[in-house]
Amino acid sequence: MSITTRHAIYPRCCFHLSPTHNVWCFLRAVDIWRLEQHAGFEGQDFYFHRNLPIRWARIVGVVVAVDDFTGRRVFTIDDSSGVCVEATSSYAPAPKFNLAEPSHSVAVRDKTAGAHSLNQGDGQSFKATSSSHGLPFQETEVGSVVDIKGKLALFRGEIQLKIEKMVTVKTTAQEVTLWEKRNKFRREVLHADWVLSEKEVRRCRKEAEDPGAHEPRKAQRSHKSAQRAVAVKRSLKAKSKLRREITAHSPEEA
Repeated sequence: MSITTRHAIYPRCCFHLSPTHNVWCFLRAVDIWRLEQHAGFEGQDFYFHRNLPIRWARIVGVVVAVDDFTGRRVFTIDDSSGVCVEATSSYAPAPKFNLAEPSHSVAVRDKTAGAHSLNQGDGQSFKATSSSHGLPFQETEVGSVVDIKGKLALFRGEIQLKIEKMVTVKTTAQEVTLWEKRNKFRREVLHADWVLSEKEVRRCRKEAEDPGAHEPRKAQRSHKSAQRAVAVKRSLKAKSKLRREITAHSPEEA
């Protein structure tokens, strides 16, 4: 991954203004491989397409490999963009039991009251635990077309996708619809320049330094409008009351 860019990298306090903030960024595998890292954002799980900060990604493609490791399942996804990307899912592995106990352990148990019933209990517990621990996404196999949403993370120098949600794409029509959504995101977001004015950057910095002292102008205007409305309502009530009192005490006309 490159650490250089021609586009201005804005401070963290400005990220909420980015069109990629807290959205599933529909990317190709090659787009994920090309994401950059920049100094000052280490350990924050932010990766950059030009100056756009990206943390959450979405990808659609074919599962070409499934690898199981202790506590982790890895799906290799090929979306025909020229490279593949790995999507991972973590799980709690079933506890391991040593069924072939050493002879001295057996001797100690034989001398213990109720050893036979204890051994039976251990066996039942092991069976229940084994059946209750399953691999994630067991229905997903090589050849499946999947739609994956997840969080970007770096593992041994390569960007992976930590799966938050994965569904199988059942028809070609669904897959084509997803391609169209991906192309639209690339056209309207990834290919568009994200530019902030100096005034916007200063405002973001001030709000980050003291959020309570910089209430948004819209909220301030709304609050003032509400105050004016209450004042007008009270004034009208007072005038109406005064008219009634004047009418009640006025002399009758001849």
